[in-house]
Amino acid sequence: MGLLKSILKLFGLSDKDNQQLFHDQKIHDQTQIAVHEIEVLMSKGDLNQAKNIIDRERKISPDNPAIRFLYARWLKTKNRYAEAATILEGLTTKYALPEYFLEYAHVLFQQGDLKRAEKYCQQILEKDQNNQETLILLAKVLLSRIAPEEEDRQAKTIRTDLKDLYAMQTENFDQIITLIPALKKLVNENPKDQIAIETLAEIYAITGDRMNLKKLLEMHDSEFIAGKIELINGQYTEAAEIFKNLVKTDENNIQRLQNYAIAEEKSGNLKEASRLFQKILLLAPQNLFASRHFLHLAIIIDDPEITAEFERSVKDENRGELFALYAVILEQKKEYEKAMNYYAKALDAQTANKSILYNFANLTSKILPHKDALITLEKLTKKYPDDQELLDIYLSKVKSSDN
Repeated sequence: MGLLKSILKLFGLSDKDNQQLFHDQKIHDQTQIAVHEIEVLMSKGDLNQAKNIIDRERKISPDNPAIRFLYARWLKTKNRYAEAATILEGLTTKYALPEYFLEYAHVLFQQGDLKRAEKYCQQILEKDQNNQETLILLAKVLLSRIAPEEEDRQAKTIRTDLKDLYAMQTENFDQIITLIPALKKLVNENPKDQIAIETLAEIYAITGDRMNLKKLLEMHDSEFIAGKIELINGQYTEAAEIFKNLVKTDENNIQRLQNYAIAEEKSGNLKEASRLFQKILLLAPQNLFASRHFLHLAIIIDDPEITAEFERSVKDENRGELFALYAVILEQKKEYEKAMNYYAKALDAQTANKSILYNFANLTSKILPHKDALITLEKLTKKYPDDQELLDIYLSKVKSSDN
C-alpha cells in the first residue's frame, strides 16, 4: 500500500482520485460487457431482453455513445425512426465513425430523406470505397430517387417529364450505372446476400437490362427477381402475388412494398394499392414516389374510408410531410377549410418547407374573405421577409383589392 501511495503521490493523485480511477475503469469494463451482450441479443432477435439491458445501462451512463448507438438501433427495429434519427444526428455530429454514419444513413433512407442519406453514404465511401453495406444502401437510395414507372423504363435514359416529376438529376441515374460492377462483384462474392441480389435486380430492371435480369434469376433462385420480370412483362397479377408473399416475410421492406403496390395498381386493384402506398408513407413519410401515387389514388378513388383511415394515421404520426399530403388531398376534394388547417399544422412542423408555405399562402388568398386573407398573408411575409414568391402572392392580393 505504501508503494501505491508513493506512485499516486508522484503523479499528484490522492486516494480519492485513485478510487475514482478504479470506479471509472469498472464502469467502462461493465459497459463493454453490456454492449457485447446487447449486440448478441439483438442479433438473435431477443429485442425485449436487449431493451432491458439498454435501459439499465442508460441509467448508469446516459451519455455513453456506445449505449446511445445501440438504443438508436433498437428504436430502428421498432420503426421509431424519428427518435433514432435524433440520437444518431447527435452522435454523427460528435463522432466521425463509419458505423454511426451508416446507421444514420439507413434511418434517413427509411424516413425518405434521400438527399441526406446519399450524403452520409458518400462520406463513408470516400474513406472506404469497398464498404459493401454502404454500396448497397447507396444503390437503393439512388433507385428511390429515380423510381420511374415500370413501362416507361429505357436503358440508360429517363424521359424528361419523369426526371422532372421525381426531381432528380441525370447524374443520379448515371451514378447508378457506375455502381453495377461493384454490386455484381458483391453478389458473386456473397451469393446468399438477398439484399445485394434484390438491389442489383432493381437496377437491371430500372435500366431495362432484361438479359442480365434473366441471367441473375438463373444464377439465384430469387422470388424478387421473378416478380420484377413479371412486372416488366406486364404480368401484373402474377407479380402482385409474388410480392405479396415476399412482403409477408418482411412486412416493412419498402422496396418489396413499393413493387407490390405498383403491381396492384397496374392490376386495377386501386384500393389495395392505396393501402400499400399509405403503409410506405407511414414508414417513410418523405417517400416522394409513394406520396405522389397515394395522392393520385386517393383523389381518383374518392373513397371516404381511405381518406378517413389516412387522416387517423396522419394524426397518430404527427409528421409535417403527412399533414401536407393530406392537405393537398383535401384541397383537391374542395374541403378548403380543413385543408387550410392541415397546411397550417404542416407549416408549424416544417417552417422551412417552401412548398407547404406557398400552398398555404395560395389557398389563403383563394378562399378567405379578402380582408382576412390580407391579414394572414401580411403576417406570413413578416415571418418570411426574404421570400420573393410569398411577397408576390401577397402583392397580387393587395393589387386585386385596389381593383
